[in-house]
Amino acid sequence: SGGTIRDGKHVVVSSNNMYEQDDSAWTDGGSSYNFLVQTGWISLGGLSGFKRVYKIFFEAQYKVDHDLTITVDMEQDGTVYTYTYTVDAASVSGGTDTYRWEIALSRQKCSSIRVKIEDTNLAGTEQSLNIINMTMLVGLKVGGPKFASSKQIG
Repeated sequence: SGGTIRDGKHVVVSSNNMYEQDDSAWTDGGSSYNFLVQTGWISLGGLSGFKRVYKIFFEAQYKVDHDLTITVDMEQDGTVYTYTYTVDAASVSGGTDTYRWEIALSRQKCSSIRVKIEDTNLAGTEQSLNIINMTMLVGLKVGGPKFASSKQIG
């Protein structure tokens, strides 16, 4: 199995079959598939207790009607917390080609974060969107870390 680019289109050979990119259809051998992208773990670094992710902002190019499922995994002290959000792209796009939305995270404290975006309920050509940008509003906890009185000097 292997692939190449011929005349500006991707060509893949798999199981003795040759598949060529078709810009008019967003299927795999006639079968629909979902768009899915996931970041790796993004470490916020720094000292324990200071890291916060307040919001995640997204910008995408709207192609056809779809919904998005956004899964946010946040790791803190060895425990992973998972939050799932659903976005109706038609309602946030307002009929424009480019649409933007934000997620205000219910949990903010974490040492690392991972984001997965997946489209569902596809229509039309099934090419739902192109992700343009994802930005996170991050910061430090206000004030310093809290220490037990036995660990405070002065």
